[in-house]
Amino acid sequence: NKINRCSVLIPDDIAVTKSFVYDTKIENINKKEVIGLAMGCVNFEINADSIEYSLVQQEDKTIINAIIFDKSKLDNLKNNLAKTGLEINLLRPVSAAIANVISKIYLSEFFFVYPLNTHEYTLFLAKEGQVYLSTNFKGPTFDIQKTLNYAQLYFSTPVKKLYVPENKEIEINSTAQIEKTTYNENQIAQSLNRPGNLPLPVVGCLSDIINSPKDISSPIKPKMNNKKNVLPIIAVAILSFAIVSFIVFLILRKNNEEIIDTDVQSDNTPTS
Repeated sequence: NKINRCSVLIPDDIAVTKSFVYDTKIENINKKEVIGLAMGCVNFEINADSIEYSLVQQEDKTIINAIIFDKSKLDNLKNNLAKTGLEINLLRPVSAAIANVISKIYLSEFFFVYPLNTHEYTLFLAKEGQVYLSTNFKGPTFDIQKTLNYAQLYFSTPVKKLYVPENKEIEINSTAQIEKTTYNENQIAQSLNRPGNLPLPVVGCLSDIINSPKDISSPIKPKMNNKKNVLPIIAVAILSFAIVSFIVFLILRKNNEEIIDTDVQSDNTPTS
């Protein structure tokens, strides 16, 4: 089948997540005010069309959760994808995709360190699939005390859980007590019944695709069309089974001939 739609993972230096706290409960906020709050949080120009935000209500305050996209880089990506005929189904930061996975394993708030390349890492704070902030560090040494202090604005208790990759030597500097937990991408993917060679962000996107509800507004195709669509799949499956069976037959036949040849040689060996 020809691929015509795709989900796109965006690095957290192009899709930056920041959250801001209102000391009172609010039901809505103007986008211009959100842009004003986000000024100085990113190293690129903020465009009104490239910022998404939502309100997270708590007992005595409101958290304004914003994702700020680098419009120039994002537009280049969209233009290149458009030339291939691909339609973007979902744009998701890497941190949000990973948080979608870890929330199935750990229910409380946590920090997570994910490698972008050899020397650069993304650090993000999340809880129950919601990312509250993300920032990039150049390793292997991280001074995260300022980020830990900022995280106390969101939750009533300090965040102590920190996930770090097990195959990276990372030094964490902070004066606060931290509970470091190493993680293995392959093991997490396999625990969720996914192929072990899939990176965590891809596993997060797959979970969205598989668990997303069907669009009930789409027209239902007649049963005859469904049968026609299934026929090529059945034909390919039968052909594949036939090829595999033939290969197995040849291997077994070859092994059988070798055994017979060995037996014949043993029979022809002179005895004393």
